[in-house]
Amino acid sequence: MREVILEVKKVYKKYYNDDETKYKYTKKNLKSLFQDTREDTPTLDKGETWSLENISFSLNKGDSLAILGDRNSGKSILIRLLSETLYSDYGSIKSPQKRTVLKDLRLGISGHLNVIDNLYLKAALVSISKKSLDSNIHSLLDFAELDNEILTTPWKYLTTDIKNRIMYSFFVTCRRDFFIVDGITHVGDAEFAKKCKKEIVKISESSTFIIATRKASKVKNICNKVLILEKGKMIFFGSLKDGLTMYEK
Repeated sequence: MREVILEVKKVYKKYYNDDETKYKYTKKNLKSLFQDTREDTPTLDKGETWSLENISFSLNKGDSLAILGDRNSGKSILIRLLSETLYSDYGSIKSPQKRTVLKDLRLGISGHLNVIDNLYLKAALVSISKKSLDSNIHSLLDFAELDNEILTTPWKYLTTDIKNRIMYSFFVTCRRDFFIVDGITHVGDAEFAKKCKKEIVKISESSTFIIATRKASKVKNICNKVLILEKGKMIFFGSLKDGLTMYEK
């Protein structure tokens, strides 16, 4: 029997409908960073709705999951919960592995710092040590097809294409056992994008891999499991073949 690498049990997450509830809920989200604020039962108060409702599934070692759904289906909320940047109001999410998240490439980046200092900062945010980054820096530059001189260039002077190349290369070369990707990131020209897609396939074969997207075509060669969300509810969890058939109807 394969090792369970992620277990999600009866997860609920609320959404606020008015300013008063928003203020109360923002305080609760901040508090949840330091202590358990989950409720004993999943109930709604005035001004609240469910952004996610009764989500349960598990992944075994070697599984790769595609989270599919339209806008406002709850994909990004679920990704934030799995990434531990947001916490559920009810239910539990358990995993023995540290998760690396490819979501907002700009998070933690300063235009006033040079490239290498921004990479150190980014590494710290995802619990990658300076030593580990230093050992991977040449692989990172090779993958990005850039020279060493770029490391001392202030970030604000780089083109958007170069910034995306650097940050995408950072995530695919600083390997971890558990990757979470929110959408397929635009990474530049067609040839480089093709290389990135091949690397994603390699990562999905050697690591636990979760990707959230609206486009089913993006996950056909990457994932073996599919979870479909609709208005915050899980309407399917199962094999890639059955999931894509249902989603593409």
